[in-house]
Amino acid sequence: MNKLKIFYVITIILLGLLLVSTMSRPINSDVKYSEVQRRQLVQAEGEWILKFDILNREGKDTNYTINSTVGNRPYVEYVTIQDAGMYTYVQHVRPGNPEEKGLSFAVYKEGEGSPFEEATYSLR
Repeated sequence: MNKLKIFYVITIILLGLLLVSTMSRPINSDVKYSEVQRRQLVQAEGEWILKFDILNREGKDTNYTINSTVGNRPYVEYVTIQDAGMYTYVQHVRPGNPEEKGLSFAVYKEGEGSPFEEATYSLR
């Protein structure tokens, strides 16, 4: 029974140290990142409208690449957004061909191989 009490006390002490260690580290609020907000796909008269905002919180002016595909047609747009700035992307899609039933986009930050935002929509 003595060994069980010693194990219990040691466990409580270790948990307390772990808690103190976790609480003593400051939370880093200076995280730099890019973000897509207010993503919308709206059906208007005879067309679809894709609209979203790209927010630059990188701490510097940053270049972005927006790749979109309507059906089988690719579109590419390059933009530079100032630090703490925003860019509103708008694309009008007027589906005329039967194969234009899909819309997808991906947003890349300069120097990164994978997008930080992507989505695919079915246009019907």
